Amino acid sequence: MFPRNEIGHLDVLRKNDIRFYRGVDARWYEQRLPNTLRRPLRFADEVLKSTPPVVVPNERDGLVELPGSQILRPFTGPWKYTQSNTQIKRAKSGLDKAARTGEVFHLWFHPFNLGISPDRHLNVIEEILSYAAELRDQGEIEICTIADAVQGSSRI
Repeated sequence: MFPRNEIGHLDVLRKNDIRFYRGVDARWYEQRLPNTLRRPLRFADEVLKSTPPVVVPNERDGLVELPGSQILRPFTGPWKYTQSNTQIKRAKSGLDKAARTGEVFHLWFHPFNLGISPDRHLNVIEEILSYAAELRDQGEIEICTIADAVQGSSRI
């Protein structure tokens, strides 16, 4: 976001005709607790393989925000102690939830994180995207960009 998961500079987005952006992840604690408490809860979500939230677009200050569902975690810092399959299992359960509810599962990542353990990251991404493609081929979900998700939403 801009920067450090803090929403700001919306005037600059509007000035440059950017109409949609990724919002903060939609987990209950992200906007209610201080960062010192959020970090261990994020780690617990990962270790316990909690199902990520599904989301819907929200209008905010003349722009449309699509909250995140799950970040594809780097394999550095404390995250190196989590297994790759926790991210895969969480993403698959998020995709299943999106298929059941018709809402959006919004997986995102920082591209620079792929520079550390690129093979491991690409294997995780490949497994998640393969599963998403299976659900798409079965007519369970639609795979689209943020702009498409926002424009296809009846909630905005």
